[in-house]
Amino acid sequence: MSLETLIEELRAELVAFIDWDEWQQIKAEMTIVEVKLTEEKAAFDALTSSEPTD
Repeated sequence: MSLETLIEELRAELVAFIDWDEWQQIKAEMTIVEVKLTEEKAAFDALTSSEPTD
C-alpha cells in the first residue's frame, strides 16, 4: 500500500467519524474565545504600555 493510499483511507475514516454539526459548533466557540482573548490582550497591552502617572 502506498503512502498516498494510506492517507486517503485515513482521511475517509476521519471524515466518516466526525460529527459535522458538532464540529461547526466547536469552531464557532473557538472563534468567540479567540475574539475575547484578542480583546483582553489589547486591553492588557494598553495598560502595560501606558506611562505611570505620579
